[in-house]
Amino acid sequence: MRIGVLIGSTVLALLPACTERKSEPVSSSPPPAATTSKASQEKPAPTHDAGIAAPAVPPLLPGETPPTKGPNYFEPTEMASTGIATAYQSCLSSLERTDADLPTWKAVPYCSCIVDAWRANIHAAGSPETAPKPTFEQVKRCGNLDGGAGPFAVAFPKDTPDLYNSWKTCIEKFPTLDHGVYCGCYTDGVFKNPGFLAISPEDDKRCVVADQYWTATKTHLTVRQFQALQPLDVAPR
Repeated sequence: MRIGVLIGSTVLALLPACTERKSEPVSSSPPPAATTSKASQEKPAPTHDAGIAAPAVPPLLPGETPPTKGPNYFEPTEMASTGIATAYQSCLSSLERTDADLPTWKAVPYCSCIVDAWRANIHAAGSPETAPKPTFEQVKRCGNLDGGAGPFAVAFPKDTPDLYNSWKTCIEKFPTLDHGVYCGCYTDGVFKNPGFLAISPEDDKRCVVADQYWTATKTHLTVRQFQALQPLDVAPR
């Protein structure tokens, strides 16, 4: 495996990671009309340039700032599925451009290893906002793989390819809609408990609200805001 080429590919691949992608619910739950506290309802709902009204959500606390990247609302010290999927997909795409002859059985574990290294850095830092991208030494270790699990591998079913496949299924199910964060939130919610691979109806509604808020404001909810959502009412699609 050509380490020099792969390292260059990896740097390019990681640049666009964690950007928002097209998504829409894979469940049948309709978007809810969120029920929130009186204090949050008294403030006018913010709107984005398109004039879309944002759902009412708990207000930010003094000194609290929205995350710049879509967080994992269920495991805050883990990279969100949207970030995992985007980084993994970008890595594979970069390899196709720079090393088209590289077989899939080498490309897949290499890119999985790269993303897993980033996830390991996030775990060590305790925050996706401050964690460094994979280092040169980490990339080199991934480049020395000859298939199989890498040194930073995450156990199934939370391994990078499995999360990517679930996220991609959600994205492809609704290709004409652009709802930035739902599929990442939904996948994170499904995989938060490996022993029970399903998302609760309430968590699914929270994901819809977080998605609607991003669509309207281009601002992510904080983990605290998300967890404080009480979307009890459901509006029809």
